[in-house]
Amino acid sequence: MLNIRRPKITVGGAFVALIFSLLLALALYVRIMPAKYGLYLNEFDPYYHYYVTNVVVNDLLTYGLGGISKYMHTVSYYFWYPWGRNFATTSPSGLYFMVAIFYIIVHFFETKLTLYQFTEILPVIVGALISFPVYFTAKGLTGNKYVGLIGVLLLSSVPGLLIRTDWGWYKGTPFAFLFMPTAIMLLVYGFDKNKGKLLLALIAGFLVGYAQTMWGGSENLNGVIALAFLFLPLYAKLDLKTIEAEILYVIGAMVAIIYPVPGIGWAYSPTMLLLYLSIIVSTLYIINDKLKLLSRRNFFISVFGVIVVGLGAVTVVLPHLVNLRYLSALDFLLRLKPSIVSTVAEQLPISGLDLAFTYGLALLLSIAAGYYLIKKRTVGSVIVALFLLWSFYIGSSMGELLDYIGLAAIIGAPIGIYYIFENIKLAPLKEKKSKVKGKSYSYSYEKGAVAVALIGLLVVPIGYYWVPANNAPVTIVNSATILNGVVPAWTDALNWMSNSSNMPPHSVVVAWWDYGYWITVMGNQTTVIDNATINGTQIGLVAKMYLSPTNEAINIFHKLHGQYVVVFATGVDLYTATHDQYLYGYQETGQLYGIGGDESKVNAMIVWAHWESNQSTYISSNGMLTPYFWNDTLLGHLEPLRYLGWGQIDTSTGQVVNITPNYVNSSTYYQIPLFSYQPYYTSNSTPFSLVYSSPLQLASNGMWAQVLIYKYVGNSTNTSA
Repeated sequence: MLNIRRPKITVGGAFVALIFSLLLALALYVRIMPAKYGLYLNEFDPYYHYYVTNVVVNDLLTYGLGGISKYMHTVSYYFWYPWGRNFATTSPSGLYFMVAIFYIIVHFFETKLTLYQFTEILPVIVGALISFPVYFTAKGLTGNKYVGLIGVLLLSSVPGLLIRTDWGWYKGTPFAFLFMPTAIMLLVYGFDKNKGKLLLALIAGFLVGYAQTMWGGSENLNGVIALAFLFLPLYAKLDLKTIEAEILYVIGAMVAIIYPVPGIGWAYSPTMLLLYLSIIVSTLYIINDKLKLLSRRNFFISVFGVIVVGLGAVTVVLPHLVNLRYLSALDFLLRLKPSIVSTVAEQLPISGLDLAFTYGLALLLSIAAGYYLIKKRTVGSVIVALFLLWSFYIGSSMGELLDYIGLAAIIGAPIGIYYIFENIKLAPLKEKKSKVKGKSYSYSYEKGAVAVALIGLLVVPIGYYWVPANNAPVTIVNSATILNGVVPAWTDALNWMSNSSNMPPHSVVVAWWDYGYWITVMGNQTTVIDNATINGTQIGLVAKMYLSPTNEAINIFHKLHGQYVVVFATGVDLYTATHDQYLYGYQETGQLYGIGGDESKVNAMIVWAHWESNQSTYISSNGMLTPYFWNDTLLGHLEPLRYLGWGQIDTSTGQVVNITPNYVNSSTYYQIPLFSYQPYYTSNSTPFSLVYSSPLQLASNGMWAQVLIYKYVGNSTNTSA
């Protein structure tokens, strides 16, 4: 007779399961909040990723396995016209095939679900699933079943990681940040708990390797693991099984070579070279330990010399193997001078003050966790410690890598709390049993400690700042401006573009690269540059076109095979500009045109055009755009604003008392540049005719945003000015 027993569930286990479930629901809820403003993908890149995933889905459904080969040879000329873009060699194909397969399976059961809807919601689900490796990593390292709940709660509030696993954030990052902590968890349990070490090492390597096919930043974790393996003889007992586990990890990580990106280059990337070196060092250590060829001290001196030489070799080849944006994250000296990297917001470094404000106590707790984990001297603890410490460096080096700090915070802060409470001896942290009236109860003082930590560390930032901050529209809904609300300029313009009665499909559109993906995917048009920034020469041409006088700009426009030009303009109405003292300060520092329009991107255009030596021609010493820009450049003419001069504002009345051509030193008045709304090119103008302008709507703070679409109609002079 089959003997079936009910699983034994303790009160503590039931409590953990209940709280974990509630926190998982919170993680989902917080990430879905932006959807209430509109069901769109977020940011810019997800539109391209959705587009290519759709290509993969159609190829697989139409050609079966033959669709893989078809995709690998696909070049689309709707992107980067006239050169086109090879999807396989310039994209994270691992993301597309994984999601395409998931979607085909899901769509078999739910036929009404579109791929677009699937890619909107998928990052939310993946982000919430990070709860599992975060919880079990903390539990595996501390042996405490409660402390990991802090990390799960932090998952709903930590910025960077929260934003990049949000509604519509269809990129490789959500999946990479699920795969990477899962790999860490497997290594902790495999090495420290000695449970299925070989299999778990193989799976961990596979996860890190596949993460690299979706997001290039995943290589940082691979490097951390390589360093932990490299120095393994110094802090842990080595045996043949451990070396076998290292080898299996490497074999698993090799999965990344199956896609063109990163391709075979992954096999000799810097972090893989470190892994090979770690296997060699471990093997030599075992051999020396058996044969007693060198004393332990002399062996490590010799190994240290080999490591120095090896790291030196890696340093020499690093610039040739690592993308410039990631290289600049490793070497802060590269960020001290203007470069292309500095023109992309997500590639800028994060200040220490911003880090302290953003992560606060979680930052300190994670550093403390790193200290205690190193003292623990196990393979799993050293991997996590190195990961925590490295994450704070690499995350502060580049906005795109800020996710690493978020992940380090949700893993490290709970562990830090545990070890701090354990070491200051506030209370014993081991469960104890007591009997009351013949019944057995389980209690532990750490529950109180965790509760206090939760209140002090998490209630304020979650309830007051970060969760409300996430209650905001996705990028396209607020038209990529600083305005926190619905700004329909871009959605209206893209809807107009996509209507073939307004604009022929796949017309060649010249626009600044920020909007390339939107225009191609949502507007159904062809663009010459986009967010991939894979052709700096072509971006430089567009920058020169915008910053040149009209006749010279038209020559460049013809080289780009352009038919339409799209410009995004922003500004502030006169009443608000003259009555809002916040805007006085904004404009005095030269930052008024940071609302998000093309006029705020002139600095970046100068860098891409390599015209830094002529910057003063376009931007004055006080940071404002010069009269030359407004009166003599193509972008100045395409903007709907006409420069009037500097207005002196009486602060008591908010009235303009005088307008001068240039800024005047005065302690009596506030001064702001004034403009009239008067498009230079209209529907009857040449050589550019205004064919569409999105409705001009003022936000509650007086700011506005507008998309203007011009058609090239002939090379004659303007008649409307």
